[in-house]
Amino acid sequence: MEKEDVPPSAPAWYPGPGTSDVTGRPTYVDVDTMPEIKIWFLHHKWRQWFRILDADQDGIISADDMEKTNAKLEQIRLLVNFKDSAPSEEEQRKWWNDHVFKRGPGEDISLEDYISYLEGFAEPDLRPVKFLPIITQFFDFFSTEEYRKKKLILGERDFVKFWTILVNIDERHCKYMFIKHVPSPLTLASLLDDFVALVSHDDVLNNDNYRLLAVLKQNHNGCCSNPDNITMLGKRWLYVV
Repeated sequence: MEKEDVPPSAPAWYPGPGTSDVTGRPTYVDVDTMPEIKIWFLHHKWRQWFRILDADQDGIISADDMEKTNAKLEQIRLLVNFKDSAPSEEEQRKWWNDHVFKRGPGEDISLEDYISYLEGFAEPDLRPVKFLPIITQFFDFFSTEEYRKKKLILGERDFVKFWTILVNIDERHCKYMFIKHVPSPLTLASLLDDFVALVSHDDVLNNDNYRLLAVLKQNHNGCCSNPDNITMLGKRWLYVV
């Protein structure tokens, strides 16, 4: 595990998010360090957003990752029929150059450099407003504003297809997450809101901020991560997935 994945003031036995130590105890962090925890929590979620864009999962987003991710988004568009045609190649490149390739158009960017960019992107109170158009344009790869405004209900089949294509999430895990964490009814508009929450909200006490994180935090063996999003234990310790 990378050092940055350990919350501030975590006990010495802390083994990592969504796991337990050898005694089976869950992972905790001290709520007395809440400001630092919020920073860690947001960085933790930015890593998951980066993971969505980093198609080969090598810690660097390249032009090749852009092409592979665009192909995944096109596959989603064709399968779920949210949009008649894909954005032009120029429009696709513009989104990546404007919002991902901050070292220059099409230039590789590492996880560390991308997080550094996001840290200075907006003041905490303005993050949801600033991230909304970025996520909206990302959803425009495979859907339209008109479709999202209809608020048509998405079922388990669409949810599972979306995540198995986009991040190769295990189908069994997706089905469990749909039952456990997805609000009813699920619409494309509400999914877009969850993406905005993923990249902009640092409130560790708000369960709405955990829905996508729960989906993305699949264990390497294909099993689900800890099923409970967040639990307060007394006044001192906060359980984190």
